[in-house]
Amino acid sequence: MVLAAPSGTSAPKPEQWGRGRRRWPWAVVVIVLLLGAFGYVLWWISDQIGDEIAVPQQDVGYPMSVAAVEGDQVTYRGDASEWADEGLYALRTADGSYVQTAADALMNPDGTATRTVVAKVNPPALKAGAKAVLDPWYFGNDPGNALDLKFEEINYATPLGPAAAWEIPGKSATWVVYTHGRGDSPAQGLRLAATVSKLGYPMMLVRYRNDPQAPPGTGYAHYGTDEWMDLEGAVGYALENGADRIVLAGSGMGGAISLAFLENSQYADAVVGAVLDAPAVDLGATVDQQASELHVPSFVSSLAKTVASWRFGLDWEAMDYVSRAERIDVPILITQGSADTATLPESIEAFAAAAPPGRVTVEEFDGAAHDLAWNLDRDRFDAVVSAFLSDVAPARS
Repeated sequence: MVLAAPSGTSAPKPEQWGRGRRRWPWAVVVIVLLLGAFGYVLWWISDQIGDEIAVPQQDVGYPMSVAAVEGDQVTYRGDASEWADEGLYALRTADGSYVQTAADALMNPDGTATRTVVAKVNPPALKAGAKAVLDPWYFGNDPGNALDLKFEEINYATPLGPAAAWEIPGKSATWVVYTHGRGDSPAQGLRLAATVSKLGYPMMLVRYRNDPQAPPGTGYAHYGTDEWMDLEGAVGYALENGADRIVLAGSGMGGAISLAFLENSQYADAVVGAVLDAPAVDLGATVDQQASELHVPSFVSSLAKTVASWRFGLDWEAMDYVSRAERIDVPILITQGSADTATLPESIEAFAAAAPPGRVTVEEFDGAAHDLAWNLDRDRFDAVVSAFLSDVAPARS
């Protein structure tokens, strides 16, 4: 059968058929290219999220060098980061020297900076030319290093296997259990230990999955959604070894782990309070803020977070502790820097506002970057922590 053209029309010529068919492939190619570019952008953003949650963090090494040492003055040059020009820092060198310095750095016209050494913790002596880094944890590698505290390296049970912790003895039956931030070490908590030990509280500074001397995890931080089970093992150890009450403490992601513990653990009723320094109460809000600063549309960052959840096992809803702050039933003290870009001050304000009245106290330290409130104003930090602990858990045997 031969099909004829309708009356009054003429059949399209063969060359017209070709032109019509060629339009569709080009449109498809353009659509595929656009979708591919969009997919690449989503994958790239999810890569950035993956880098931010990877454990361990990239080692900064020794980006500075000692330019001169004259008496108690040490002059250094190199990348010290803008936040390191104020506050208490130790100076660590590649050859093992470790010294504590005073709070103020003198910025010199030649681009170097000079600090006053107030205590020598580890030999050898500082010398010009040594590679160096500023250490905000200030007290070295363990509680005995600069604090001269007695301590024991113990192991406690976690669902994935044994993990190590430092146990500092004290006279009180209330123990402070400290959890460090992503990719850091228990040494991050030595600044708090300096205060806690003076008040007579025993203290545990724990390691958890993905840490050295702890079971391997996925290699990515989950901001409490699984790490809380390791903290539960540490609290169980404390309760089995003389504790009858617990104060949780944590920095950054360690704060998120503490909050997840309060939501999920069988031992939550033993907790009488928490001291959290810049706790990561809403990782998603931080990611959204960083994307906004890069002029990434909100719907794109939202889709990239979905990709990241699939790639790295992230549960954004579970990591949003602001949305569940109304469940808080123990007093919480939060110390927070106004210049923090990792834990947004706005997120901390939202968390405190959503909690039951009087449950969350926020002490903001003007100008402090992430987890550096102690470094910027040690006296104030010690005072607010001491007052909080004395209120919620007076030290007693």
